Amino acid sequence: MKSNVVESIDGKYQIAGAHNNYIYASSDWGGTWGTLTGSGTRSWADLAISETGQYMTAVIGGGFIYTSSNYGVTWTERATALSWYVVSISSTGQYQSAIINDSNTNPWTSNDYGVTWIERTGNEEYWISISISSTGQYQYAVPSGDYPYSSSDYGVTWVKETGAVNASWSASASSGDGKYVTGLVYAGSNYIYYSSDFGVTFTTATSSGLYSWISVDMSLTGQYQYAIAYLGGAIYSLFKSTDYGVTWTMLSPPSKAWQKVACSGSGKYVSITFGGASSYIHVSTDYGITWTAKSSTGSRIWRGLSINKTLDL
Repeated sequence: MKSNVVESIDGKYQIAGAHNNYIYASSDWGGTWGTLTGSGTRSWADLAISETGQYMTAVIGGGFIYTSSNYGVTWTERATALSWYVVSISSTGQYQSAIINDSNTNPWTSNDYGVTWIERTGNEEYWISISISSTGQYQYAVPSGDYPYSSSDYGVTWVKETGAVNASWSASASSGDGKYVTGLVYAGSNYIYYSSDFGVTFTTATSSGLYSWISVDMSLTGQYQYAIAYLGGAIYSLFKSTDYGVTWTMLSPPSKAWQKVACSGSGKYVSITFGGASSYIHVSTDYGITWTAKSSTGSRIWRGLSINKTLDL
């Protein structure tokens, strides 16, 4: 009898950028990793992947934006050489947004799979992070030392959410529908902040504890969220929320100077990278409970990390 069961691709495609090296990719849920030699060796700052894994975009600090439309086989130079810092992508790959690591800069957006880019002027800040919903309609950007910004028109216009929190933000993430947004603050000791109203207001998640927060990602529904914290000394840890960012518990991956976390659409598949010195990518296939170091990537200094998200479970 022919089976009608369709295999989920959620979390199947994962990519990570190595400092002054290639982009590395996995097409088996982080099990094995190979080199995307077509990317070339560059100082990658961040990267993003579409729902199917077909479209990939990577940015370089002091360089260009690079895009691929064939699962990372070949890459094309785009936009202008700037200090690109973070890039985010919609599920289809059509809508993309990026920010620059410099003061008095604006968000940039693309609505043609990263081929052309438009600077959205009038929003000058020192941007730290940007995230977008699955459709690309809802977008969120956080600056250093100001209120978060939101857009509901694919990044064309932006609104400063003064009803939220004015802080030195370090990272942000949003759910697939854009309703749930989580923001992190690094400077000093801070709680995690979460929103359930499209980023208009934020609530303090006191259960997270007071730490210096570094990176965050969430499942498409927003239910599962993961965040990296610097605890002091040489201790870093990963925290997890299963209730849309309201409460948080500490997980137990090996203690390293973790820099980036990414998860799949279901939240089941999670990967983390170490940014301080050469190390392996660590992956989890059980919601962050157990972890495996992937030596097939080689021991490298990692920067960007992204996992495809879908809910075809």
